[in-house]
Amino acid sequence: MSSKSPLQFSAILLLAQFISSGVIAQIKSGSYSGDLQIAFNPTNNKVSGYYESFTGYDEELKAPRFSCIFFFEGYYTDRSFAIKSYYPLEPGGDTIDGIIYSKNAEQFEMKLHEEPGGYWNVAHFADTLEKFDLSEKSNWVAIRYVLTNGASCFNEADGKGKIIRELKLATIVYVDEIKDNWCHIHFFEKKPFSVWVQNKDLNGL
Repeated sequence: MSSKSPLQFSAILLLAQFISSGVIAQIKSGSYSGDLQIAFNPTNNKVSGYYESFTGYDEELKAPRFSCIFFFEGYYTDRSFAIKSYYPLEPGGDTIDGIIYSKNAEQFEMKLHEEPGGYWNVAHFADTLEKFDLSEKSNWVAIRYVLTNGASCFNEADGKGKIIRELKLATIVYVDEIKDNWCHIHFFEKKPFSVWVQNKDLNGL
């Protein structure tokens, strides 16, 4: 029987440490399966995300009949994320705990400990594991929402220039850079926008 060389043994040990650290199972930021957006910040092992999906159609109202919308945040430990989900602006309201199991960097499963009211018409998060696959990678480090109506946006992270946009309360934004008290964000209306907004105008993470 051949024995492993010191170099082979070192490589195996390094791989084992790499796997046990959970690095392999961390989640890539981006859009998953069309309805879910997620951001992972490796500097603090925090995940944040937003799910929005609709089903059915009301011909009279010309709108979907059922909706499933929630924001979530949590921390990564041992190949999974313990998360809290809630409707944006209501973290102390109907908060529901849940878990995300990371299968690999581009696939995960999510489960909530109980079903939010009415969500079962769209997706079954409590009685089964909902599976998600990466559909578009991004470089977001956080997904957040606007706390004040009329939050001012600027081209630079200094607030000295012209206000180029004002964001509505509860607007979902995607953060890809944080500089001092400013966040560089992307958000979507009729077209995508990229601007700087003060950190205090967004929910804390």
